Amino acid sequence: MKLKKILYISILALLQALLFSIPITISIENLGEFHPFSQDQTLYFNAEEIDLLDHGGAFLMDTTLNSGTMKESNKAEFVSLPLASNFTFSNLTVIVYHTLISSDGYQLWIKAGWLDIQNQSHVAHLDYENLEVGTQVTLHPFAVDCCGIEVSEGQRFWLELQTSSSDVNFFWGNLAHGSGVSYNGTASFIPELPSFLVLPILMLFTLVAVIIKTRSRIR
Repeated sequence: MKLKKILYISILALLQALLFSIPITISIENLGEFHPFSQDQTLYFNAEEIDLLDHGGAFLMDTTLNSGTMKESNKAEFVSLPLASNFTFSNLTVIVYHTLISSDGYQLWIKAGWLDIQNQSHVAHLDYENLEVGTQVTLHPFAVDCCGIEVSEGQRFWLELQTSSSDVNFFWGNLAHGSGVSYNGTASFIPELPSFLVLPILMLFTLVAVIIKTRSRIR
């Protein structure tokens, strides 16, 4: 009798924990449906190069800048890590340091798109921006209107930058030259059953099994 009382109390405690630990924002009925939310992010161009097999190499874009040896080129490709959810881009701002420009007429060519799981590139937008004339290494933002670029979960966001002259380079990869891209858009994800509920549920089923077994022995 004492064992049964302990088991019942344990079950009630577990049920109470389950009821109070489930976030109000998660509805079990909505599991399996896509839920959109807005997101702003900045990705820095790192010196680390990623091998993309048949596609070749590209430099990593990440939320942190792992400062290393400064990279310099008039053309380079950059890729993000595989995305954790579907994402639709609204706006991009590419921020690059570039060599001094003594006169107008030089441009930065921007390609924005994504790499699929097979590392095949899909270019969704091209943009041409005039490089800023200056007397020193220049940091300049380039706003890119890229509404509609959709990158699926597991795919990589991809950029290619190139200046219109091989004599004009851009720099990235260290703290002094933190070139990168800022963006905003809408992410979509499918909510899953919270992992912290798994253990209480397993314990609950174990207790029920113990009760059933205990009753069968008594009979």
